[in-house]
Amino acid sequence: MDEINPKNKHTILVISPLRALMIDQVHSLGEHDVKASALLDSSPQDIEGSSIIFASPEAALLPKWKRLIRKTTISAVVFDEAHCISQWGLDFRPDYRKVSTLQSWLSAPTLVLTATATEKIQSDVFEVLGLSEETEVVAASPDRPNIFLHTDCVIENFKEALNWLPGHLQSSPNAVKKIIVYVHSINACQQIFNWILDELGENIFCGEKASNNKIADMFHAHTDEDSKQRIMEHFVSKDGNLKVLISTVAFGMGVNIRDVDMVVHWGVPPSSLSYWQEIGRCARDGREGYAICYAYKRSVTNCKEESLKSLMTKGVTGCIRENILERFQLKGIKDSAMLHLSKYRNKSHENCTEICTCGRCQCCTACASLCKCEKKIHDRLQHFLEH
Repeated sequence: MDEINPKNKHTILVISPLRALMIDQVHSLGEHDVKASALLDSSPQDIEGSSIIFASPEAALLPKWKRLIRKTTISAVVFDEAHCISQWGLDFRPDYRKVSTLQSWLSAPTLVLTATATEKIQSDVFEVLGLSEETEVVAASPDRPNIFLHTDCVIENFKEALNWLPGHLQSSPNAVKKIIVYVHSINACQQIFNWILDELGENIFCGEKASNNKIADMFHAHTDEDSKQRIMEHFVSKDGNLKVLISTVAFGMGVNIRDVDMVVHWGVPPSSLSYWQEIGRCARDGREGYAICYAYKRSVTNCKEESLKSLMTKGVTGCIRENILERFQLKGIKDSAMLHLSKYRNKSHENCTEICTCGRCQCCTACASLCKCEKKIHDRLQHFLEH
């Protein structure tokens, strides 16, 4: 737009739910020579001349920033990670409703973005943002066909269910997968990390005993800011020593680490949205990924979604992937999970995926159990860890 009308500087206003997400996006855009800023600790002088301005709904409504926004030629208002409007409850961030007042005097088109939306989420977003029924919806399947989906019903004993993890961490450094283990509480986070620490002893360090050399660590809301920064830097780095992160949902949205090999859920997530968002942090660079959910009884009881409970405890038969994706089926989405799988062929090693055309062996544990191939892999988890 600046090229079409060079006399005016056009700026996009992005309403974002999280501080960390805004900081990461400003940094990423800067690496691509796009001037971006966030209404955080900045001064008005820092914001001037930005092509993209990020703001929380609360910040965008503060008088000093409203004055700045009024003086700026806003060409579009974008709501990022819009599913949060519904996921966090319609009354949790009441200023989302008030942002519509900005749109009334900005007279700029509105773009709403999310990677995962159900019909209910779409309805909530339309209501909160005051969007009309004529608003155009562009939707595509949020499938991640390069990630194998594994569910396992277990007793509540992480030492037994995760018994493969300490041994895998002691493989040769180049063979260790990058793994996020999601847990439901800070207590579980600490317990699992301390168990790994006990199992590995001094081997938890790659080289000298220093925090920077840990191959496993934990991340939760009470982790101090310096440790959070250190963990983030070393887990993001392709050459970092940190390979396994035990975490609550505190390590989540806005985290764009492309080379995560595996996401483990110790316990059933509270909703299909949480599950799909979290496994979506795996294999973002297109590599073969693996997502395993260990469904123990207490986590199933605490799950908010009856249909997800049934799916994770095998009360529902059929493809796990198609069952989940049906929940994100919006008007206009035509491609199915199996169509995605037919386009994704893994040729990395000699096994049934090379000669099998059913697509089942690459989908999920439910589908793989139906594969009749003679070269069928029986222990998929072990096979993934070794290749």
